[in-house]
This record gives sequence, C-alpha cells and structure tokens, in this order.
Amino acid sequence: MKKLLTHGLGYDTPEKGDEVTVHYVGTFEDGSPFDSSRDRGEPFVFKVGLGQVIKGWDQGICTMLKGEKAIFTCKSEYAYGKQGSPPKIPPDATLIFEVELFSWKSVKDITGDGGVIKKLLTEGEGYNKPGEKDEVLVEYSVTQADGRVTREMAPAEFEVYCAPCEGMKVALKTMKKGEVAKITLKPLPWPRYADNVTENSNAEVVVELKLVSWRKVESVKDTKEKVWKKILVEAEGGYNKPNSEATVTIVYEACVLNGASDPFERSPEGGLTFKTDNDEVIEGLDKAVMTMNKGEKAEITIAPEFGFGSDADVSRDLGVVSKGSTLVYTVELVELEKAKEAYSMEDAEKLDAAEAKKTDGNDLYKAGELARAKKKYDKALKFIEYDTQLGDEHKKRCKAIKLSVFSNLAAVGLKLKEYKEVIDSCNKALELDGGNVKVLFRRAQAATATEDFDIASADIKKILEKEEKNRDALVLRKALKEKMAKQREKDAKIFGNMFKKMGNLYSKDEAGKPNIVDATPESVSAMEEGDEPPEGATPLPDGQVAFEEV
Repeated sequence: MKKLLTHGLGYDTPEKGDEVTVHYVGTFEDGSPFDSSRDRGEPFVFKVGLGQVIKGWDQGICTMLKGEKAIFTCKSEYAYGKQGSPPKIPPDATLIFEVELFSWKSVKDITGDGGVIKKLLTEGEGYNKPGEKDEVLVEYSVTQADGRVTREMAPAEFEVYCAPCEGMKVALKTMKKGEVAKITLKPLPWPRYADNVTENSNAEVVVELKLVSWRKVESVKDTKEKVWKKILVEAEGGYNKPNSEATVTIVYEACVLNGASDPFERSPEGGLTFKTDNDEVIEGLDKAVMTMNKGEKAEITIAPEFGFGSDADVSRDLGVVSKGSTLVYTVELVELEKAKEAYSMEDAEKLDAAEAKKTDGNDLYKAGELARAKKKYDKALKFIEYDTQLGDEHKKRCKAIKLSVFSNLAAVGLKLKEYKEVIDSCNKALELDGGNVKVLFRRAQAATATEDFDIASADIKKILEKEEKNRDALVLRKALKEKMAKQREKDAKIFGNMFKKMGNLYSKDEAGKPNIVDATPESVSAMEEGDEPPEGATPLPDGQVAFEEV
C-alpha cells in the first residue's frame, strides 16, 4: 500500500531496468527502525524491476515521480516472506518504508536483443524525437573495449538513416533534444550494430551521444513520398496551418536539385500571394505549403510528377527548368488568412458556396480540365454533406445541388473511364431521384463498360419506359446487345469442352456447332422487338458521354 507524502515533478516515472537513486527509512509496524540510508549518509542506488530489491519496492518505485516522497507498507509476501532476512527481519514481517525518489538514469535494451543498451545521462526537453529522415546535429565520442578513445567528443551533422553505425541510428530515434546518453553496442552475429565505429567486431564499444538539435524531414501527405519538407525554422505561434482555399503569402527561392546553384525563380517583392488547393501554383508546392505553420521556413524537395513534369523544358523568370527536373524550394509562410469553413457558415452560405463550386466545376468540365472539375465538385459536396442539419426551407435546394453534382461527377468519371466511381455517384444521385433519366443512362454506360449486363439492361429498360424513342438509350441498347453476343461467343469457346457431356445445357445444330442456352437478361430480350435505333445511328464512341449538359 502506498501513502503519498510529497508530490513529485512532471509525469515520467522509472521503468524496468532504470538505475534509481533514493533515500529510505525502514521500520516495523511498531515503529522501531531496522535500516536507514539517511543514517548512513548516502543514498541507495539500484536497478528497479530486476529483483535487486524486495517485490514491494520493484513495484512501488515505478509509480513515483522525481522528487516524490511516499510511505510503502509491504506485507510479507511483498517483502522477505516466510523466511524473513535474519538477523534483522523476522519471518512473515510487514515492513514500512518512507522512500524519497531523487532521480533515475534510464537503462534500456532498446533493440530487445541485448545489442544496444542505452543509459540516460542527461534528460532531454519536450516530447518529440527525430525520425528516420530527419537531419540531426549531434556530438559523440567512441570508446573501444580496451578503454581507448578513438573519437573525442565532437559535433557531426547527418540524416538519421545515415548515422555512423546502426546502433547510433536506433538510439537517436529514442532521444529528445538536448539528451545525453551512453550507448553500449554489444557484439552480435546480426545485426552488426557497431560496424564502422568498432575496431574489434567481437568486443563491445561505447558511444557517448548528445542530440543537440534536429531539422524535421517529412513526406508531404498525398504525394506518395514524391514531395519532402525539411523544416529550417520552426514557427513560434504554434499550430496555424492553411486550410483549403486559404489566402497565403510566401517568400521563396527555387532551384534545381543537383543542378546549377543559381535559382530559376524568386518570389516577387512582398511575396507571392495565392489561394491554396486551387491549382494556382505547382501541385507539390501547393501541398507542402498547406503543411506549414505561419512563420515557418522550410526546404521543399519536389519530384517532377508534382513539379513541372517530364514532357518539356519550362521557362521561368530567371532561367529554364529542364524536363524531368527535381525542384528545391526554400519557402517561408509569411501571411495566412484561412478560408471560412462550412461548420461556421449559415445554411444559405453553405448552399451558395456549394453552388459556386459546382459552377466552377462546370466551367472546368467544358474546358476539358476533368481532374480539376472533379475536385471542384467534391468541394461542393463538402459544404452540404451534413444536409440533415439544414432548415426545411433549404433542403429542397440542397437536394437539387447534390443531384446535379453527383450527376456531373458521373459525367467526369465516364470521360476518365473511372467506371466504378461513376456507378457510385449514380447510385447516390438515384437515392435522391430514382427515375432521373440522365443518371440512369450514365450508370448504364458505366455498367456496360464493366460488363455488368444486368444493371445496364435494367437501366436502359427504365429509360425506354419513360422515353420510348430516346435515341441515346436505343443506341446504347444496341451496343450492349452486341457486347453480350460477343461475350457469349467467348464463353462458348472457353467452356464448350467443359460442358460437352452436359446435354441439358448443350445441343448441336446441323453444322455441329454448340447452341448455348440464351443468357440474355430478361430486361433486354423484352425490348428486342420494335423501337430500334433510328436509321444510321451508331454506338457511342468509347469515352463519349451522352446528356453532356452539366
């Protein structure tokens, strides 16, 4: 049982294997003392959790904060048990300890195989630790097993994954800024933690390591590790990053990686102002700026896929960027005005914003910029995705906008041949208006392309029930029937031999060719007579979208 006498500092507590320093006074239940480090005039040092002390201490000390003072009452099973500890401790004795925890040095097997043992010498600050790609500034020394110092304490700068040895790389990822640790690298068959710093691969080596500082290097989200950001100067104001379509001002200089040292572009006087996530700058720069805090300065490395591409050279203000170049931008985010979020808008504002994004999408669609159009339609939906919270007077308008946007997303998907997304958009639109002819037709087109003949046939049938002379539906039905016939011929060749003995499914005509049971969906066969496409009508060319009005 633990009784707290004095609160400690911070939140950290010792862990198994840590070397702790305590003062204690031990008494029996009647108050008579049997041991005291205070009387001896020197604190007691031991490794907690390793059985060097009684069970009650191993468990109790791990609950204490630095500077804490507490009383532990230890029943015999948590002290010396039935045998006691003659001559001082009798059998089955309950012991009471007043313990003060001064400090501890963390000693950890950080790899779990005994290959890298880390002993904390000086606490670091904060909570953050460097990652694999981060650029660190350290000071370190190396001492061989025979006591010779083969590297005096001196600074070095490198990326963590390029550390002088594997053991240092592993240790650095556990350290905080300003932390000092003694790293003991043991000789193992594998991994070889000390290679490049040891002179004897069969002996341990000791590295004293201080993490002075580091620059965080991270992959920018949604770039598949094609855009990397290294923070040069941290922002002082805390978290304050741009949202979509925020108005930002950046000061920057850009050059080509491993190319000429001269920049090919600089920001204009006063900086470059643009809206984020609005295709106003190259994609890699846009995405990286959205990860920056106001006041942050960073180095951004951009692969061609998110820069100027690999098709042709590009002329910029101060020079020409060769095709396929990797770009390096040094950027400072100096001004930021966030765009208003949907949750802070009134109902009418949300609908107006959604309508505006839909109109932008329509303009881009007509200009053939399909990916950008799709992005605008997605943004439109974000303003009205939680339509259940809208007032009744706005729900009708919201439904109309949603229906139009889903339909337009389907039109974009057909152009891009993203047929699964087309079907998904059409399904959502049909939840709002189950008989919408335009949406049914687009879903039928996508289903035909993916050979989902049942859906395509059913949708065409619904369209012709509403508009029996609908030219586009009649053309698509003809194309569908031709595609199904080709599929039947293909199936016959593949499965003909397999089913040769199954007389109930196959028979032979006079020419000896197999006749396969007609697998045409009922909805198509029911429309086979009459209402044929107008004379001269042909199937829609691949990728063409009927009802293109958006």
